[in-house]
Amino acid sequence: MNGFNLSDIQDAKLGGTQLSAIYLGSSQLWPTDLQINEYLWFEIPNTGAIYFELAGSMSDITIEYSLDKTNWTSITLSTSGTTSTHVNVFSDEKLYIRGNNSKYATSGSNYFHFRCPNNTIVGGNIMSLIYGDNFKGQTTLSSTYAFNSLFKSAGSLMSISNLRLPATSIPNYAYQNMFSGNTSINDMIPEIPATYIGYYGCAGMFQACTSLDAVPDLSTVTRVNGYAFANMFSNCSALTVLPDFHNVAQIDYWAPWRYTFSGCTSLVDARWNVNGTRLLPDHLTVTSGGSAYEQMFQGCTALRYAPELTDKNPHAGEFNNMFNGCTNSRFTDIYTHGSSLGTNYYVDIVKNTGHAGNIWKAADVSWDSSQYSQFNYSGSGSTASRWPVYAANYNSGDYQT
Repeated sequence: MNGFNLSDIQDAKLGGTQLSAIYLGSSQLWPTDLQINEYLWFEIPNTGAIYFELAGSMSDITIEYSLDKTNWTSITLSTSGTTSTHVNVFSDEKLYIRGNNSKYATSGSNYFHFRCPNNTIVGGNIMSLIYGDNFKGQTTLSSTYAFNSLFKSAGSLMSISNLRLPATSIPNYAYQNMFSGNTSINDMIPEIPATYIGYYGCAGMFQACTSLDAVPDLSTVTRVNGYAFANMFSNCSALTVLPDFHNVAQIDYWAPWRYTFSGCTSLVDARWNVNGTRLLPDHLTVTSGGSAYEQMFQGCTALRYAPELTDKNPHAGEFNNMFNGCTNSRFTDIYTHGSSLGTNYYVDIVKNTGHAGNIWKAADVSWDSSQYSQFNYSGSGSTASRWPVYAANYNSGDYQT
Protein backbone atom coordinates (compact mmCIF):
# COMPACT_ATOMS: atom_id res chain seq x y z
CA MET A 1 0.00 0.00 0.00
CA ASN A 2 1.68 3.20 -1.22
CA GLY A 3 5.09 1.48 -1.08
CA PHE A 4 4.97 0.30 2.54
CA ASN A 5 3.46 -2.45 4.66
CA LEU A 6 0.94 -1.91 7.42
CA SER A 7 3.63 -3.15 9.82
CA ASP A 8 5.56 0.04 9.02
CA ILE A 9 2.89 2.23 10.63
CA GLN A 10 4.33 3.72 13.82
CA ASP A 11 1.33 5.55 15.20
CA ALA A 12 -2.47 5.44 14.86
CA LYS A 13 -4.76 7.76 16.77
CA LEU A 14 -8.34 7.08 17.78
CA GLY A 15 -10.89 9.89 17.91
CA GLY A 16 -13.87 8.77 19.98
CA THR A 17 -14.60 5.28 18.68
CA GLN A 18 -13.33 5.95 15.17
CA LEU A 19 -9.85 5.91 13.68
CA SER A 20 -9.02 9.55 13.03
CA ALA A 21 -5.41 9.56 11.78
CA ILE A 22 -2.59 7.27 10.62
CA TYR A 23 1.07 8.29 10.72
CA LEU A 24 4.27 6.88 9.20
CA GLY A 25 6.89 8.35 11.48
CA SER A 26 5.96 12.02 11.72
CA SER A 27 4.15 12.05 8.36
CA GLN A 28 0.37 11.91 8.45
CA LEU A 29 -0.84 9.42 5.83
CA TRP A 30 -4.57 9.65 6.45
CA PRO A 31 -6.60 11.76 6.27
CA THR A 32 -4.73 14.03 3.89
CA ASP A 33 -6.99 16.94 4.86
CA LEU A 34 -5.37 18.20 8.05
CA GLN A 35 -8.13 20.74 8.79
CA ILE A 36 -10.72 18.03 9.38
CA ASN A 37 -8.84 17.06 12.57
CA GLU A 38 -8.41 20.61 13.90
CA TYR A 39 -10.65 22.41 16.37
CA LEU A 40 -12.45 25.39 14.89
CA TRP A 41 -9.87 28.18 14.87
CA PHE A 42 -9.41 31.87 14.09
CA GLU A 43 -6.27 33.60 12.91
CA ILE A 44 -5.71 37.34 12.48
CA PRO A 45 -2.77 38.73 10.43
CA ASN A 46 -2.63 41.68 12.80
CA THR A 47 -3.41 41.74 16.51
CA GLY A 48 -7.12 42.06 17.19
CA ALA A 49 -10.08 40.67 19.10
CA ILE A 50 -12.57 37.89 18.31
CA TYR A 51 -15.97 38.69 19.79
CA PHE A 52 -18.49 36.15 21.06
CA GLU A 53 -22.02 37.60 20.98
CA LEU A 54 -25.68 36.73 21.43
CA ALA A 55 -28.39 38.30 19.28
CA GLY A 56 -32.03 38.47 20.23
CA SER A 57 -33.35 36.26 23.03
CA MET A 58 -30.93 33.40 22.62
CA SER A 59 -30.59 30.66 25.23
CA ASP A 60 -27.46 30.52 27.37
CA ILE A 61 -24.36 29.37 25.47
CA THR A 62 -21.21 28.02 27.10
CA ILE A 63 -18.10 27.49 25.00
CA GLU A 64 -14.37 27.19 25.60
CA TYR A 65 -11.35 28.76 23.91
CA SER A 66 -7.63 28.06 23.93
CA LEU A 67 -4.44 29.40 22.40
CA ASP A 68 -2.52 26.13 22.76
CA LYS A 69 -5.19 23.34 22.69
CA THR A 70 -4.09 22.38 26.22
CA ASN A 71 -5.30 25.16 28.51
CA TRP A 72 -8.97 25.99 27.97
CA THR A 73 -11.06 28.89 29.31
CA SER A 74 -14.83 28.61 29.64
CA ILE A 75 -17.23 31.49 28.96
CA THR A 76 -21.01 31.62 29.31
CA LEU A 77 -23.20 34.14 27.52
CA SER A 78 -26.79 34.83 28.56
CA THR A 79 -29.38 37.34 27.42
CA SER A 80 -30.11 37.92 31.12
CA GLY A 81 -26.44 38.65 31.83
CA THR A 82 -23.34 38.97 29.66
CA THR A 83 -24.30 39.01 25.98
CA SER A 84 -20.87 39.82 24.54
CA THR A 85 -17.23 39.17 25.36
CA HIS A 86 -13.99 39.03 23.42
CA VAL A 87 -10.54 37.44 23.31
CA ASN A 88 -7.44 39.28 22.10
CA VAL A 89 -5.40 37.35 19.55
CA PHE A 90 -1.87 38.27 18.43
CA SER A 91 -0.61 37.87 14.87
CA ASP A 92 1.41 34.72 15.69
CA GLU A 93 -1.46 32.95 17.51
CA LYS A 94 -4.51 30.85 16.68
CA LEU A 95 -7.63 30.93 18.80
CA TYR A 96 -9.20 27.44 19.09
CA ILE A 97 -12.86 26.91 19.98
CA ARG A 98 -14.79 23.92 21.32
CA GLY A 99 -18.26 23.38 22.76
CA ASN A 100 -20.89 20.78 23.58
CA ASN A 101 -24.03 22.60 22.43
CA SER A 102 -26.44 20.89 20.02
CA LYS A 103 -27.16 24.22 18.29
CA TYR A 104 -26.18 27.88 18.31
CA ALA A 105 -29.51 29.45 17.33
CA THR A 106 -33.20 28.97 18.02
CA SER A 107 -34.50 31.12 15.16
CA GLY A 108 -33.28 33.49 12.47
CA SER A 109 -33.27 36.37 14.96
CA ASN A 110 -32.09 34.56 18.11
CA TYR A 111 -28.55 33.27 17.69
CA PHE A 112 -24.94 33.17 18.86
CA HIS A 113 -22.32 34.51 16.45
CA PHE A 114 -18.68 35.50 16.10
CA ARG A 115 -17.54 39.00 15.16
CA CYS A 116 -14.06 39.46 13.72
CA PRO A 117 -11.52 42.20 12.89
CA ASN A 118 -10.13 42.91 9.43
CA ASN A 119 -8.69 40.03 7.38
CA THR A 120 -9.68 37.26 9.80
CA ILE A 121 -9.12 33.66 8.68
CA VAL A 122 -11.30 30.86 10.04
CA GLY A 123 -10.49 27.16 9.73
CA GLY A 124 -10.73 23.73 11.28
CA ASN A 125 -13.72 21.49 11.83
CA ILE A 126 -16.99 23.18 12.75
CA MET A 127 -18.04 20.03 14.61
CA SER A 128 -15.78 20.97 17.54
CA LEU A 129 -18.60 23.36 18.51
CA ILE A 130 -21.01 20.42 18.86
CA TYR A 131 -18.90 17.47 20.00
CA GLY A 132 -16.11 19.15 21.98
CA ASP A 133 -12.95 17.04 22.04
CA ASN A 134 -14.72 14.16 20.27
CA PHE A 135 -15.38 16.05 17.02
CA LYS A 136 -13.05 14.00 14.80
CA GLY A 137 -14.94 11.78 12.38
CA GLN A 138 -18.33 13.26 13.33
CA THR A 139 -20.69 13.87 10.42
CA THR A 140 -24.08 14.10 12.15
CA LEU A 141 -26.01 17.27 12.93
CA SER A 142 -29.15 16.48 14.89
CA SER A 143 -30.66 19.91 15.61
CA THR A 144 -32.46 22.47 13.51
CA TYR A 145 -30.79 25.91 13.46
CA ALA A 146 -27.47 24.23 14.42
CA PHE A 147 -25.16 26.91 12.94
CA ASN A 148 -27.75 29.42 11.77
CA SER A 149 -26.16 32.91 11.47
CA LEU A 150 -22.94 31.71 13.16
CA PHE A 151 -20.73 34.11 11.18
CA LYS A 152 -23.48 36.44 9.98
CA SER A 153 -22.16 39.96 9.36
CA ALA A 154 -19.05 38.90 11.26
CA GLY A 155 -17.20 42.07 10.37
CA SER A 156 -14.22 41.55 8.09
CA LEU A 157 -14.02 37.76 7.84
CA MET A 158 -11.78 37.27 4.80
CA SER A 159 -10.95 33.58 4.32
CA ILE A 160 -13.05 30.43 4.89
CA SER A 161 -11.22 27.97 2.62
CA ASN A 162 -9.69 26.19 5.64
CA LEU A 163 -13.09 25.65 7.27
CA ARG A 164 -14.67 22.18 7.15
CA LEU A 165 -18.41 21.47 7.39
CA PRO A 166 -18.50 17.64 7.25
CA ALA A 167 -22.18 16.97 8.02
CA THR A 168 -23.71 14.52 5.56
CA SER A 169 -27.31 15.63 6.19
CA ILE A 170 -28.25 19.27 6.85
CA PRO A 171 -31.22 19.78 9.20
CA ASN A 172 -33.81 22.49 8.67
CA TYR A 173 -32.33 26.01 8.97
CA ALA A 174 -28.94 24.59 10.05
CA TYR A 175 -26.70 26.67 7.74
CA GLN A 176 -29.17 29.48 7.04
CA ASN A 177 -27.48 32.92 6.88
CA MET A 178 -24.28 31.34 8.16
CA PHE A 179 -21.93 33.79 6.39
CA SER A 180 -24.40 36.37 5.09
CA GLY A 181 -23.27 39.97 4.93
CA ASN A 182 -19.53 39.24 5.04
CA THR A 183 -18.43 41.58 2.29
CA SER A 184 -14.71 40.68 2.52
CA ILE A 185 -14.87 36.89 2.04
CA ASN A 186 -12.92 36.13 -1.13
CA ASP A 187 -12.57 32.32 -1.07
CA MET A 188 -14.77 29.34 -0.22
CA ILE A 189 -15.15 26.21 1.90
CA PRO A 190 -14.22 23.29 -0.38
CA GLU A 191 -17.50 21.38 -0.11
CA ILE A 192 -20.78 20.73 1.60
CA PRO A 193 -20.57 16.91 1.48
CA ALA A 194 -24.24 16.29 2.24
CA THR A 195 -26.71 14.10 0.37
CA TYR A 196 -29.74 15.88 1.88
CA ILE A 197 -30.40 19.59 2.51
CA GLY A 198 -33.34 20.31 4.79
CA TYR A 199 -35.97 23.06 4.78
CA TYR A 200 -34.12 26.39 4.47
CA GLY A 201 -30.99 24.34 5.19
CA CYS A 202 -28.58 26.55 3.18
CA ALA A 203 -30.90 29.50 2.59
CA GLY A 204 -29.08 32.84 2.56
CA MET A 205 -25.84 31.10 3.48
CA PHE A 206 -23.64 33.53 1.48
CA GLN A 207 -26.17 36.26 0.83
CA ALA A 208 -24.59 39.67 0.09
CA CYS A 209 -21.02 38.36 0.27
CA THR A 210 -20.11 40.94 -2.34
CA SER A 211 -16.44 39.94 -2.83
CA LEU A 212 -17.21 36.26 -3.33
CA ASP A 213 -16.44 34.57 -6.65
CA ALA A 214 -16.27 30.92 -5.59
CA VAL A 215 -18.78 28.20 -4.66
CA PRO A 216 -18.61 25.01 -2.58
CA ASP A 217 -18.83 21.57 -4.16
CA LEU A 218 -22.48 20.46 -3.80
CA SER A 219 -22.26 17.50 -6.17
CA THR A 220 -23.17 14.94 -3.49
CA VAL A 221 -26.63 16.45 -2.89
CA THR A 222 -29.41 14.24 -4.25
CA ARG A 223 -32.47 15.37 -2.25
CA VAL A 224 -33.62 18.76 -0.99
CA ASN A 225 -36.52 20.16 0.99
CA GLY A 226 -38.33 23.45 0.49
CA TYR A 227 -36.27 26.64 0.08
CA ALA A 228 -33.07 24.63 0.66
CA PHE A 229 -30.96 27.02 -1.45
CA ALA A 230 -33.24 30.08 -1.30
CA ASN A 231 -31.14 33.27 -1.53
CA MET A 232 -28.00 31.19 -0.97
CA PHE A 233 -25.92 33.53 -3.16
CA SER A 234 -28.34 36.39 -3.69
CA ASN A 235 -26.68 39.79 -4.14
CA CYS A 236 -23.23 38.22 -4.44
CA SER A 237 -22.40 40.90 -6.96
CA ALA A 238 -18.94 39.53 -7.90
CA LEU A 239 -20.06 35.92 -8.47
CA THR A 240 -19.37 34.46 -11.94
CA VAL A 241 -19.34 30.69 -11.22
CA LEU A 242 -22.13 28.32 -10.16
CA PRO A 243 -22.28 25.26 -7.89
CA ASP A 244 -23.12 21.74 -9.06
CA PHE A 245 -26.83 20.98 -8.59
CA HIS A 246 -26.85 18.37 -11.33
CA ASN A 247 -27.28 15.30 -9.09
CA VAL A 248 -30.37 16.51 -7.23
CA ALA A 249 -33.16 14.06 -8.06
CA GLN A 250 -35.90 14.76 -5.51
CA ILE A 251 -37.47 17.83 -3.93
CA ASP A 252 -39.77 17.40 -0.97
CA TYR A 253 -41.51 20.77 -0.97
CA TRP A 254 -41.72 24.21 -2.53
CA ALA A 255 -39.11 26.27 -4.34
CA PRO A 256 -35.70 24.96 -3.20
CA TRP A 257 -33.90 27.34 -5.62
CA ARG A 258 -36.02 30.46 -5.13
CA TYR A 259 -33.86 33.60 -5.51
CA THR A 260 -30.67 31.48 -5.28
CA PHE A 261 -28.71 33.87 -7.55
CA SER A 262 -31.01 36.88 -7.44
CA GLY A 263 -29.04 40.09 -7.88
CA CYS A 264 -25.81 38.38 -8.97
CA THR A 265 -25.03 41.20 -11.35
CA SER A 266 -21.68 39.84 -12.63
CA LEU A 267 -23.06 36.46 -13.67
CA VAL A 268 -22.86 36.07 -17.46
CA ASP A 269 -22.97 32.34 -18.27
CA ALA A 270 -25.28 29.99 -16.35
CA ARG A 271 -25.08 27.02 -18.70
CA TRP A 272 -22.48 25.08 -16.73
CA ASN A 273 -21.68 24.44 -13.10
CA VAL A 274 -18.22 24.64 -11.59
CA ASN A 275 -17.58 20.98 -12.49
CA GLY A 276 -18.25 21.64 -16.19
CA THR A 277 -21.55 19.76 -16.46
CA ARG A 278 -25.03 21.19 -17.00
CA LEU A 279 -26.19 23.32 -14.10
CA LEU A 280 -29.62 21.78 -13.56
CA PRO A 281 -30.74 18.18 -12.92
CA ASP A 282 -32.11 16.16 -15.84
CA HIS A 283 -35.29 15.41 -13.92
CA LEU A 284 -36.84 16.19 -10.56
CA THR A 285 -39.22 13.97 -8.60
CA VAL A 286 -41.52 16.23 -6.60
CA THR A 287 -43.07 14.91 -3.39
CA SER A 288 -45.38 17.92 -2.98
CA GLY A 289 -45.50 21.55 -4.02
CA GLY A 290 -43.46 22.83 -6.94
CA SER A 291 -41.87 26.06 -8.21
CA ALA A 292 -38.37 24.57 -8.05
CA TYR A 293 -36.51 27.33 -9.94
CA GLU A 294 -38.85 30.24 -9.28
CA GLN A 295 -37.00 33.60 -9.50
CA MET A 296 -33.67 31.75 -9.47
CA PHE A 297 -31.85 34.39 -11.57
CA GLN A 298 -34.04 37.40 -10.89
CA GLY A 299 -32.19 40.66 -11.49
CA CYS A 300 -29.06 39.06 -12.99
CA THR A 301 -28.59 42.02 -15.29
CA ALA A 302 -25.38 40.73 -16.97
CA LEU A 303 -26.75 37.25 -17.74
CA ARG A 304 -26.27 36.30 -21.39
CA TYR A 305 -26.54 32.48 -21.43
CA ALA A 306 -29.39 30.71 -19.64
CA PRO A 307 -28.99 27.22 -18.20
CA GLU A 308 -30.59 24.49 -20.26
CA LEU A 309 -33.99 23.67 -18.72
CA THR A 310 -33.34 19.95 -18.68
CA ASP A 311 -36.40 18.62 -16.83
CA LYS A 312 -38.50 16.69 -19.34
CA ASN A 313 -41.55 16.57 -17.06
CA PRO A 314 -41.95 19.99 -15.43
CA HIS A 315 -44.21 20.50 -12.44
CA ALA A 316 -46.40 23.37 -11.27
CA GLY A 317 -44.63 26.69 -11.33
CA GLU A 318 -41.22 25.13 -11.97
CA PHE A 319 -39.77 28.01 -14.00
CA ASN A 320 -41.98 30.91 -12.86
CA ASN A 321 -40.16 34.27 -13.07
CA MET A 322 -36.88 32.39 -13.41
CA PHE A 323 -35.22 35.18 -15.45
CA ASN A 324 -37.32 38.13 -14.29
CA GLY A 325 -35.30 41.32 -14.77
CA CYS A 326 -32.47 39.77 -16.80
CA THR A 327 -32.09 42.86 -18.96
CA ASN A 328 -28.86 42.14 -20.88
CA SER A 329 -29.86 42.67 -24.54
CA ARG A 330 -27.68 39.68 -25.50
CA PHE A 331 -29.78 37.37 -23.34
CA THR A 332 -31.93 36.05 -26.17
CA ASP A 333 -32.26 32.24 -26.06
CA ILE A 334 -33.73 29.69 -23.65
CA TYR A 335 -33.58 25.95 -24.38
CA THR A 336 -36.12 23.69 -22.70
CA HIS A 337 -37.00 19.98 -22.83
CA GLY A 338 -40.41 20.14 -21.16
CA SER A 339 -42.84 17.58 -22.57
CA SER A 340 -45.78 19.79 -21.62
CA LEU A 341 -46.16 23.54 -21.46
CA GLY A 342 -48.81 23.39 -18.75
CA THR A 343 -50.88 26.37 -17.67
CA ASN A 344 -48.40 27.69 -15.13
CA TYR A 345 -45.06 25.94 -15.61
CA TYR A 346 -43.30 28.95 -17.19
CA VAL A 347 -45.36 31.89 -15.97
CA ASP A 348 -43.51 35.19 -16.56
CA ILE A 349 -40.23 33.33 -17.01
CA VAL A 350 -38.82 36.31 -18.96
CA LYS A 351 -40.82 39.08 -17.30
CA ASN A 352 -39.15 42.51 -17.20
CA THR A 353 -36.29 41.55 -19.49
CA GLY A 354 -37.14 44.63 -21.54
CA HIS A 355 -36.52 42.91 -24.89
CA ALA A 356 -37.67 39.94 -26.94
CA GLY A 357 -35.82 36.66 -27.44
CA ASN A 358 -36.42 33.05 -28.45
CA ILE A 359 -37.78 30.00 -26.64
CA TRP A 360 -36.47 26.74 -28.12
CA LYS A 361 -38.42 23.58 -27.33
CA ALA A 362 -37.46 19.99 -28.09
CA ALA A 363 -38.53 18.95 -31.58
CA ASP A 364 -40.26 15.77 -30.41
CA VAL A 365 -42.79 17.46 -28.10
CA SER A 366 -45.97 19.40 -28.86
CA TRP A 367 -47.09 22.38 -26.82
CA ASP A 368 -50.47 24.07 -26.51
CA SER A 369 -49.84 27.38 -28.28
CA SER A 370 -52.68 29.00 -26.34
CA GLN A 371 -50.32 29.00 -23.35
CA TYR A 372 -47.55 30.93 -25.11
CA SER A 373 -48.53 34.09 -23.25
CA GLN A 374 -46.34 32.77 -20.44
CA PHE A 375 -43.37 33.98 -22.53
CA ASN A 376 -44.53 37.59 -22.72
CA TYR A 377 -41.70 39.52 -21.12
CA SER A 378 -43.91 42.36 -19.91
CA GLY A 379 -46.75 40.17 -18.68
CA SER A 380 -49.17 41.66 -21.20
CA GLY A 381 -49.17 43.15 -24.66
CA SER A 382 -49.14 42.20 -28.31
CA THR A 383 -47.74 39.07 -29.90
CA ALA A 384 -44.76 41.11 -31.14
CA SER A 385 -43.63 41.74 -27.54
CA ARG A 386 -43.44 38.06 -26.70
CA TRP A 387 -40.57 35.60 -26.89
CA PRO A 388 -41.73 33.34 -29.75
CA VAL A 389 -41.50 29.55 -29.43
CA TYR A 390 -39.59 27.48 -31.99
CA ALA A 391 -38.97 23.77 -32.42
CA ALA A 392 -35.22 23.24 -32.09
CA ASN A 393 -32.99 20.64 -33.69
CA TYR A 394 -32.83 18.40 -30.61
CA ASN A 395 -35.24 15.96 -28.95
CA SER A 396 -36.25 15.98 -25.29
CA GLY A 397 -33.65 13.37 -24.36
CA ASP A 398 -30.78 14.97 -26.28
CA TYR A 399 -29.04 17.71 -24.34
CA GLN A 400 -26.89 20.49 -25.65
CA THR A 401 -23.11 20.29 -25.44
